[in-house]
Amino acid sequence: MWEELERRLKGVRASNANQKFAQLEAAWKSIPMTVVQTLLDSMPRRCQAVINAKGYPTKYQITFYSYLPFVFDLR
Repeated sequence: MWEELERRLKGVRASNANQKFAQLEAAWKSIPMTVVQTLLDSMPRRCQAVINAKGYPTKYQITFYSYLPFVFDLR
């Protein structure tokens, strides 16, 4: 979901935190349910990959922190 939000907000700037929140909310609401369903459908495969990796990274591994700059960039 974070990647989807990032795509929808790429290049969008906000002048304050309230404006950024409004942009995030609008982007979130614009994500089609088909995208959400696709992600949900992939969860068993993703969970199995984590189990198989025994603590090592998987191709699905992503960190929330990589998305903080786009969320809080108020320029």
